[in-house]
Amino acid sequence: MPLDDPTDDEWFVIRALGGSAPVDPMPAELPAKARVGYRARRPEADVADLVDDSATDPPRGVRELSAFGEGTRLLTFATPDVHVRLEITSRDRLCDIVGQLTPGGAGTVEVRWDDGATTATVDTAGAFVVHNIPPGPMSIVFHRTGQSPLATRWVTV
Repeated sequence: MPLDDPTDDEWFVIRALGGSAPVDPMPAELPAKARVGYRARRPEADVADLVDDSATDPPRGVRELSAFGEGTRLLTFATPDVHVRLEITSRDRLCDIVGQLTPGGAGTVEVRWDDGATTATVDTAGAFVVHNIPPGPMSIVFHRTGQSPLATRWVTV
């Protein structure tokens, strides 16, 4: 029996108290955050999935992430054709992002969070830098000349 399944005694108590398993109440801020996320979607964009995150898996060939500095996180997003590598550094309750889009190409990048966004230029090599991003959920949308937009999945930084 899986650990999440109630025992026979627990089912007896559940039935005696009204018949269904108790459910935690929905957090009060969840509906507003869901509306923000829905409005921020980009249905026309290709989506890059998170494939590597140094917060959960240290980068290959690196003994300690501390070599990159305190508060540094490495993320990689990918589609079959494009890779996005990010180095996110936390400082003074804000984050700086240094990124690389491969293959490269000029364009703009839009970094979005729950109540704001900022843009920066992507150079012809695919590199970009964005400063002063608040911690929390964020997504990045790349606008490349002659191509459909590319959006990363939302991730919390």
